[in-house]
Amino acid sequence: MAAPVPLRTYLLLFVAVICLASAVLFIQLSNVPPLGLSMWRLGLAGLILAPLALREWKRHRPNVDQISLRLAVLPGFVFAAHLVSWVIGARQTPTANASLIANMAPIALPGLLYLVAKERVRRTEWIGTGIVLMGLLVLVAGDVHLSAETVKGDLLCFGSMLFLAFYLALGRQRSPQFPGFALYVVPLYLTGSLVCGVLMVATGEPFLPDPGQWKWVLALTFIPTVLGHSLLNYAMKRMRGQVVAVASQTQFIFAGTAAYFIFGAAPALTFYPASVLAIVGTLFILRRS
Repeated sequence: MAAPVPLRTYLLLFVAVICLASAVLFIQLSNVPPLGLSMWRLGLAGLILAPLALREWKRHRPNVDQISLRLAVLPGFVFAAHLVSWVIGARQTPTANASLIANMAPIALPGLLYLVAKERVRRTEWIGTGIVLMGLLVLVAGDVHLSAETVKGDLLCFGSMLFLAFYLALGRQRSPQFPGFALYVVPLYLTGSLVCGVLMVATGEPFLPDPGQWKWVLALTFIPTVLGHSLLNYAMKRMRGQVVAVASQTQFIFAGTAAYFIFGAAPALTFYPASVLAIVGTLFILRRS
């Protein structure tokens, strides 16, 4: 029987979800092109966490010598593809479409978890996943509109969702092989940043954001990346993959609450039953795990 997950890990996952929920707000507030936004947030996040990775490397040097840091390269490529395709797709389709498609990751993840990490999703995890997805359908079903004008953005968001599911499955498989989580996420972030930088050169996208946009770049770097995705990978290292993925789908609750206080945008009436279903489904999984 697997060892019980410490309460500290659940609390850190909760913090990760809150931090990840801020990403959509900062993306909406910024107008930095997708490649530049992804390159800077990943590159800066890697540099910020580099001292921690160096300390972990010194502490676990004998074990690290047996681990190829190249294990983090493929997840870096996939993560970069997710970030760029998400920003492009979300700007070409209604928010409701983008939200529904992006939150389908727990449906795609079980197959990838088995193929990549040989982890089977339990029956209780399927039940909790279904409850959470019901909440998401309640939230956006009335606002989803499929049309020829949005099909490109919808497909990009769908591809982004698959990249996210693949990134999570790779994290579940590879991060436990590292003695410290920073040793995994730092090369991952720097690889993703390098990929975006090469694409910027190929496409001729401006290298530097406008001066007034740096605050949003830094906000995306520190909150949803350094804290959000790093803690998400920390949780993936110690918890079952489907549990982490479903818990992360409650981001819309924190994003909607923040949007109310920041923008004065009152949530729709469907927000409340959707939130209840998402919380019930997540607590069901967490309790059973």
